[in-house]
Amino acid sequence: MPADRERFVQLVQGTLTDHLHRNVGINVDSWDETVTCHRSYSTISFLQCRTSQGLRRFVAKTTAPHAENRPVNEEANQAVVEFNILSTLYPRFAEFEATSIPEPVLVLPELNTYVMNYVSGEPLANLLRHDRWFASRKEFSRLELHFRRAGLWLKRFQELTGHRAGGPEVLAGIRERCDFRLTLIESFRDPRISADLRKKVLRFLNEQERRLGNTPVGLTGRHVDFGPWNVLARPDGVTVLDFFGYRDDPPVMDLLSMLIALDREKKCLTANRLRVQSLQDSFLAGYGLLPRIQEPLWLMCESLQRICGVHDALNQNHGYLLRRLERHRSLRSNLRWLAGDRRETLLPGGEKCQS
Repeated sequence: MPADRERFVQLVQGTLTDHLHRNVGINVDSWDETVTCHRSYSTISFLQCRTSQGLRRFVAKTTAPHAENRPVNEEANQAVVEFNILSTLYPRFAEFEATSIPEPVLVLPELNTYVMNYVSGEPLANLLRHDRWFASRKEFSRLELHFRRAGLWLKRFQELTGHRAGGPEVLAGIRERCDFRLTLIESFRDPRISADLRKKVLRFLNEQERRLGNTPVGLTGRHVDFGPWNVLARPDGVTVLDFFGYRDDPPVMDLLSMLIALDREKKCLTANRLRVQSLQDSFLAGYGLLPRIQEPLWLMCESLQRICGVHDALNQNHGYLLRRLERHRSLRSNLRWLAGDRRETLLPGGEKCQS
């Protein structure tokens, strides 16, 4: 282990040892070897200690500086943001069955790190293997239940974070985030991306802002990276992880994030489209009554999510052939939508209200 990493682990372990003794009344006898996973935007450390009351397991998440997350990191220390929202919501989620979030333990702002209790489970992204042709029907039925619970989790999350109204600054913020991602997309210089994509999309967004005018915009808490990769399936429910970038946003943002993730799954050559559609339906059934929203606002939100989809496809252009084909098909679908062919918009019928 590099010396700086070893010092980091020792500091986190020492802080946890003191916390358990002072606040929980538990003495730590020893710490086991720490397992570390380095990701593009964060480092995850799995910690385990032996105490007077048995084994205790923790996860420390450290935010990594990255150019793509610069605007978010400049707003606030994201370790503190994540820790605070978990601290606020954990006792309230504890009142419900089948839906939960990790229990926060402590935050170390100077290290851009917070610690939570370990939660066992398997990401829904790994379980999508059950939507394949000829996969077990029994396992697929369980997967449908997990997605229904994911929809229920999102509904409860938005109810717990509350609903409020915003003004034109919300629309300006969405447009700015779109512009930032479009600039990143241009930097790839990919031949599949038309030279005037950014110009066309920004013109479209400006038109939607004009249509909305000064109409109040409904807001609620947004997870920001809500998708199968951040939902842990457990026998008795689901637990949602990773609140990096938590903010207020229109409630359809997280809805669209999951729907677009499943739409991308339909592009997988081995996936059964009818099964994937059933997962989308299960998720929406769990969520329940959809928020009524002005069509221009929905289009702005979907634009942002599809732009992120294009960027993700370009940013992960590696792996085995089937995955590369899946990302290529998803990229082309999102580009068609952004270029003006919006016949496959993800807005369920009858839920929008005209501006």
